[in-house]
Amino acid sequence: MRPHVETIAEHDLIWHIAEFEHATGTARQRNLCYDEEDGSASLKVHFTTDWSRPAGVHAAETEWYVLEGQVRIGDTVLGPEGYWHASAGVLTPPLEVAEGSVVLVFREFGDWAFTPADADSPIVRPDQELIVLQTSDMPWIDVEDGSPMRFDIGGTPRPRPLHQAAAP
Repeated sequence: MRPHVETIAEHDLIWHIAEFEHATGTARQRNLCYDEEDGSASLKVHFTTDWSRPAGVHAAETEWYVLEGQVRIGDTVLGPEGYWHASAGVLTPPLEVAEGSVVLVFREFGDWAFTPADADSPIVRPDQELIVLQTSDMPWIDVEDGSPMRFDIGGTPRPRPLHQAAAP
């Protein structure tokens, strides 16, 4: 089990070679939080060259949040504030990442293991699907009063995407 971490002094963390199997290109990671028992982790990854990986299936529930640069997942290009999520066993399309990109990667309930697959491969988890969002393009509202979120002044404590707003 990963320990609870309240704050992180990033400059105290060392860089490691990024834990990506079956990839072309180079990246390095800082382990913000790491569970040595099952491989779950919160990582800050810096891509030092153009990077790519074929379609496939992760052993862990996997999330990426783009801080800087550009990530292409399948036919979708994500810039800063782009996000994708694949549950363990969900087919993830090919990935391409531009040199200099910085991404937060979250792995839960598993390690970095990745099995290449193609669109014709059997679906491992038909009950789940890939989620890909450009969160900066989403209208966010306050769930209490329906007013638009003002992230430029700190927002409010209860944001939710507009498409998930509670019915009046």
